[in-house]
Amino acid sequence: MPKVPSSYEKGYEQARSLNPQFADNYIRHTMIGDEDLDPVMEDMSGMPPGEMHKYIHAGLHQEEDAFKKAPESLQRYFREVDTIIPEWVEFEAFRPAVVGFHKNMPEILVAFVTAALLEGFTTLISKSFYLTGRVHSDQATRRFKQNNRHLLEIFLPGGLRREGDGYRLSARIRFVHAMVRHLLKDSDIWDTQAWGTPLSAAHIALAVSIFSAQILKHSISLGAVYTPEERESFVKVFRYTGYIMGVPESILMKDEDEARTTVDMGFMCEPPPDEHSIANANALIKAGPSLLNITDPGEVAAALKTLYNISRALLGHELADALHYPKSRTFGVLFAHRMKNRISRVKNQLLRTRGRQTKLDNFSQMLQLSAYDEVGMSYRMPDRVKASESSKW
Repeated sequence: MPKVPSSYEKGYEQARSLNPQFADNYIRHTMIGDEDLDPVMEDMSGMPPGEMHKYIHAGLHQEEDAFKKAPESLQRYFREVDTIIPEWVEFEAFRPAVVGFHKNMPEILVAFVTAALLEGFTTLISKSFYLTGRVHSDQATRRFKQNNRHLLEIFLPGGLRREGDGYRLSARIRFVHAMVRHLLKDSDIWDTQAWGTPLSAAHIALAVSIFSAQILKHSISLGAVYTPEERESFVKVFRYTGYIMGVPESILMKDEDEARTTVDMGFMCEPPPDEHSIANANALIKAGPSLLNITDPGEVAAALKTLYNISRALLGHELADALHYPKSRTFGVLFAHRMKNRISRVKNQLLRTRGRQTKLDNFSQMLQLSAYDEVGMSYRMPDRVKASESSKW
């Protein structure tokens, strides 16, 4: 029997009655962080932020001359961990997912920002983000844009190859998680006995499963259409992304069925959404108008109403009520979106030139909703527990 953090006791007992093997494995991983990278970040924790950024950048971009003076622990990580490509990875198998993603980009984006991302915050992972202020703050829009960029980059052709930005952004997330774990574990605001390890392997594995299985589910509810090959490939992209982000293979889903089991059983193990989940979820919804560059008060109110309605329709009334969403009826909300998307698809089929332009418009919109800094890709790490006190990263 694994050691059970107190907040998980009730859910774990229920999950174990249905699937003891999975429940034991999930709870075991709530006490695990990143066994390869956590010691490295602890070793570098006293380093000036600019110097740490320089060495992580050099390692991920394989700049050997600039990397020679990096700490030995970081050099060893890049030699022994970063270089490994699991035998189950076939880059050609990602091609159908790239086609399916770009074909269904509008539906996937809506499914991501109004449902899948929020479902992740119904778990105890919300405490890591709330206590550090990295979502429930004026940085929510930037976090949103960073998430959107990561989603886009992993679904670009070659994005997950070692030289691709999808790979580098996934690795960046792994480094950020390791640093946040270090900062929280050394602080007086984290209760390990109650909540387990900050940003645990269980939570990252659950998040990856949500982003694969639930984005598929919700985007289909909004009108997305996938071939069986595209669905299978979609999950493969997230499986490898999860691996790059440091999810141990002992809890990393292998296919869509395993992803759904992880989602169902993981949610069962987790305690109900608390005040931190509620704050984070509503902060993300309320960041939507800013993300879309909507500033007029009347238009902001209308956009929020639409976002809440779609989110409630996708998440269901029970979860939406638990997150303290405004009361609303959802009858016909998803049907209206599906009909709108079907009409658009028919038009694109009849007018091929316009269809190609629509795909370019979709891609341009996704770029506008993503974080692309003038200085290029940044590997700066947070250097304080509170986002408001940390250097920009």
